[in-house]
Amino acid sequence: MSTMLDDNRLKRRKRLMGTVLILFFGALAVLTFFSNTIAGMALPKVTVTKPAFGQLERTIAGEGELEAEKTEELFAEGDGDVTKIHVEEGDAVKKGQLLISYDTTEAKRNLEDEETRYAQAKLRMEKQREQVVDALRQDDQSAVRDLKRELEIAEYDLDIQRRKLETMRDSIENASAVRAPFDGIVTKLEATEGLPSPRGQAVAVLADVSQGLVFSFTDDADDADKLRVGEAVSLSVVSGERWKMAKGTVEDIEDADSGNATGGSGDTEEREKITIKLTGQELKLGDQVKLSVKKTGKIGGIILASGTVHQGSDGYFVWIVKEKKGPLGSVYTAEKAAVTIGDSDETNTEIMDGIMPDEQIIEEMSEPLSEGQRVRMK
Repeated sequence: MSTMLDDNRLKRRKRLMGTVLILFFGALAVLTFFSNTIAGMALPKVTVTKPAFGQLERTIAGEGELEAEKTEELFAEGDGDVTKIHVEEGDAVKKGQLLISYDTTEAKRNLEDEETRYAQAKLRMEKQREQVVDALRQDDQSAVRDLKRELEIAEYDLDIQRRKLETMRDSIENASAVRAPFDGIVTKLEATEGLPSPRGQAVAVLADVSQGLVFSFTDDADDADKLRVGEAVSLSVVSGERWKMAKGTVEDIEDADSGNATGGSGDTEEREKITIKLTGQELKLGDQVKLSVKKTGKIGGIILASGTVHQGSDGYFVWIVKEKKGPLGSVYTAEKAAVTIGDSDETNTEIMDGIMPDEQIIEEMSEPLSEGQRVRMK
């Protein structure tokens, strides 16, 4: 009887110990779970994305004013004061039309003096001819030879004086006025009535619009290279009070005159000047023009948002999330993956090498990360 009682007590004791152990390990598991959960709440939060296959899209954009393809600066050829300006900026003029008149009183007075000297020289030469005739009558051969030489010298002097007069007349004609060398539009005037025009300074600029209008702008060289000379493009033009569409042709792509332009980050980027030509279409000099052309790249590469690609001392990299599964759940860590980048557009960058299509790429993080740091997925 006592033996049976002892066995029952032993069984109850074992059941109790089993229950206690179960409760202990259960509590331990619960505490571990909650401690991991609490610890996980303090980890940096990250948002991930998967790499996508696609193509880049670049936008070539510019705006400006329509200008004449050909312009010419006009200069005054004399020192006289401006007597009258016959045109205004924006006027359309014909070839040979008078633009600016100049005072040539002093030059004309000098011309009159030279014409008087020329007349005197002619009279002297007539007298020398008469002397030759007299010497011939007297059969004075020595005198005839001397007089003929003097007459020949006088004829040379008279020719020189005649050419000088022709030059002075042409100079006065040119100095008296500035005329339009071709049909065009006066785009600039730099003359003042009553004052002389400074030497070497253009007094007017004339635009030839007969061959069409152009507008030029600069863009990043990578963007500009997507266009081709001779390519047709569509533009928006504001003429008067309304916008309208117009057709143009890429006429030239060249290195920008200003050389390299520096962006806000301090990086130097190459710039190119793009010239678009427009003809007809009732366009006017000075009309405002806007161009926006989208160009897509090749299809098939891995494309990531540019904000996910970082640059370090060893090159470019992206943050990826690695998952390690355990009995209490998955643990996520952040790791750097070195990548080789290709082209880029305003929002995306092409990845040439370094990641697989199934990688989890970190696109947002709540704080700066370090290699191997545990993170929490949003």
